Amino acid sequence: MTERTISISVTDSIVELATSIGQSLQRAIGADEPWTSVRAYLDADSRLQQIRRVELTLQCDLRHGRVLELGAGMGMFVTVASRLGIDIVGVEPGANSYRSLGSAIEKLLSANDLPSDTIISAPAESLPWPDRSFDHVVSFQVLEHVRDPEKVLSEAVRVLKPGGRLYFDMPNYLSFVEGHYGIAWLPALAFSKPIARIYVRLAGRNPNFLDELNFVTPGRLRRWTASLDAEFNLCHRPAQGAASPSTRDVGIEMDLPDIPAGRRFRGISAFVRRVIFRRRVFRILCELGMADHIILTGVKR
Repeated sequence: MTERTISISVTDSIVELATSIGQSLQRAIGADEPWTSVRAYLDADSRLQQIRRVELTLQCDLRHGRVLELGAGMGMFVTVASRLGIDIVGVEPGANSYRSLGSAIEKLLSANDLPSDTIISAPAESLPWPDRSFDHVVSFQVLEHVRDPEKVLSEAVRVLKPGGRLYFDMPNYLSFVEGHYGIAWLPALAFSKPIARIYVRLAGRNPNFLDELNFVTPGRLRRWTASLDAEFNLCHRPAQGAASPSTRDVGIEMDLPDIPAGRRFRGISAFVRRVIFRRRVFRILCELGMADHIILTGVKR
C-alpha cells in the first residue's frame, strides 16, 4: 500500500517542448511517430522504477551519498530522485546545443523548485568534477550516443569514490531489435555500419542517424572497461523485487494532458519484439548475450 506520494509538476509548455524534441528525433531517423518518445520523456513512474532497479541491483540506498546521472535528457530522473530525497546532479551535453532541450530542462527544474544547476551542460567525456566526487554514477540509454564511450566510462570511474558504484543501462546491438528506429535488427549488423546503412535504408529509415550511434555489444564493453580501476559485471536483467529502500511505498502524483499512444514498432518488427520478450526466449537470449539491453555495473577499487 502506498504510504507516500511525491508530486511531479509538468506544465503545458514542458509538454510542448517534449513534443518538439520527439518530432525532431523522428525526423532524424526518418519516421513519423513522436509519441513513444514524448511519453518516455515525461514518464515519472518509469524513473521511479529505474531507481528501484538500480538500488536492488547495486544493493544500495541512493539517499546515502551523492549521485551523478550521465545523460540527464529533459531531467525527469533527476527530478524524481530529488523528490525522494536523493542528492543528485545530472549532465546533459545537448542542453546548450539543442535549444528545445535546454528550455525543457530549465522549465522542468523550475516547475519542481529545483536549482538550475541541478543539470549542467557538459560532455560526459570531460566531467567538471574532481576525482572521488560521487558515491554512485548512473546512466540510461546514453552510452550508444556519446562520442567516445571508452572515455565516458573512464570519466565515470574517475569521479567515483573508492567503493563507489556505477550502473549503465544501454541497448545491445547483438539483439534482434533496434529501438531508435523501431525496426527488427540482425545481430551481424553490429560489426558493419556500411551494411547496417543499407539495411536501415531498405527498412525505410534514414541511415544518417547511424552516425550518431555506437553499436554497443558485450565484447566492446569488456574491451572499453578492461583497463579501468573497477570491478565490472555485465548482465541483461536488473535485480527483481517489489521495492527498494528509497522507493518503498512511494507513488507518483502527476497531472499530464492526454498524449497519443505511441506505436514505434509495427508489422514484422512488432512481431519480432513480442517474440524476444517471451519468457523462455528472453532467458535463452540472455544466456547467449543477445538480449535487447545490457546492464553494466561496477565497483571502483
